[in-house]
Amino acid sequence: MNCANHNKKATNICSICNKALCEECALTINEKIFCKECLLNNSCKSLNTSAKLHCKSQFMVFLLSFFPGIVQMYLGYIKRGLILLALGILMLKINALELFLLLMAFSFFDGFKLNNDLRLNIYHEDSLKDVFQFIKNNKFFLAILLILIFISFAINARHFLFDIFDFLFDIFENIFDFLFDIFENIFDFIF
Repeated sequence: MNCANHNKKATNICSICNKALCEECALTINEKIFCKECLLNNSCKSLNTSAKLHCKSQFMVFLLSFFPGIVQMYLGYIKRGLILLALGILMLKINALELFLLLMAFSFFDGFKLNNDLRLNIYHEDSLKDVFQFIKNNKFFLAILLILIFISFAINARHFLFDIFDFLFDIFENIFDFLFDIFENIFDFIF
C-alpha cells in the first residue's frame, strides 16, 4: 500500500480519515497518527486530544524559554526539546557562550511560535525538519550562524593558544633557571 500523498510505502494510517501515510506525512499527537489535512481541518476537541494541548500559559512559555529546549518539551515537542537541550548543554560545556545565546534566542522565539500555532490548532511534527527547512530557505541566516561559530571558536582558540604559550614559556623559564643555576655552580666551583 502506497502513501496517499507520495509514491512511497505507507507505514501509518490516519486516525480520522483512514488515509494511508508514509513517515513524512504522518503526524503523531498524543500517540495517535493524523494526516496534515485532518489536523488543519479539525479542532482539538474533535480529535479527542486533551484540551490542555493548546491551552498553555503564555507566562509559563516566557519563563521556560530562557533555557533552550525546556519550553518545547512543555509544549509537547519532546524530541525537539531534547535536541535543543542537548545542544545548549554542549555549548555551555565547550564555553561557546555566543552560540548558547543564539540558541537561547532561537528557542525563545520558537517556543512562542509553537505556542501560538497550537492555539490556532496548527500542529507541527515533533522534529527539527521545519527548522532545517528554514535554514535551507534562508541562506543569510546560515551565513550569520557560520560566522558566529567561527568567531566563537576563534575566541576560544585564542585563549587556548595563550594558555599553551604561557605553559611553554613557564617550561622554558624553568629550564633556563635550572641551566643558569648549574652554570653558576660550575663557575663558583672553578673560580
